[in-house]
Amino acid sequence: MICLDPRTHFVLVLFSGCAAFLLNGTMALYLLYLLCAFFLVLCGKPMRALKCTLVFILIQTILSLFSATRIGSFGIVLFLICQMMPPALMGMALLTRSYSAILCAGERMHIPRQIMLMICILLRFFPVLLSEMRTIGSGIRARSILPHWYDIPLHPAMSYECFVLPLMIRSLKLSSELACAAEVRGIESSAKRTTVHPVGFHLQDILIFSFYGFCIAGIFIVGGAS
Repeated sequence: MICLDPRTHFVLVLFSGCAAFLLNGTMALYLLYLLCAFFLVLCGKPMRALKCTLVFILIQTILSLFSATRIGSFGIVLFLICQMMPPALMGMALLTRSYSAILCAGERMHIPRQIMLMICILLRFFPVLLSEMRTIGSGIRARSILPHWYDIPLHPAMSYECFVLPLMIRSLKLSSELACAAEVRGIESSAKRTTVHPVGFHLQDILIFSFYGFCIAGIFIVGGAS
């Protein structure tokens, strides 16, 4: 597992995001995705990379089996999801770093504090939200409500009432709890931020940045850009 500076993550997310929407051709997208998935593995998240790869393969299989005219707007949504998955994998790798280190790196990059606060709260909110979704699903199954997976499309109103509404209410409570926790930790302080986690460029940052820069440039040469 490599431990990179958060600023290296920021730049790689930006590069992969721009490349994902500028590249022309399915093969170029495949190469970019493999490159980003390998980066996630290097950051110590192999299982997450595997799960995302299976989802990517499933979506690409659906797009290849059905023409865009047959699945309509749903195909456009699936296509956009595939385009966003490479930078999303790079963003998942950023979660391996401490939020304190991310804030400190953002301050050194002179990114406005409001933007960094929004990024860190979002990064902290989504993992907690996924945990709450699993908890709500376990509670529904424990009460024998919608016991089978196919009961959800068969009873959409009940599914909405038993899952979406509790999730919305819980999300409101979570947002206030996260805001209070961040305020207690001095997130609004105007003093210069410090962190116990190492923040700074090292040889591995230069090597990874150079490697991925050359690889993305090579994908542009092979696949072309729109």
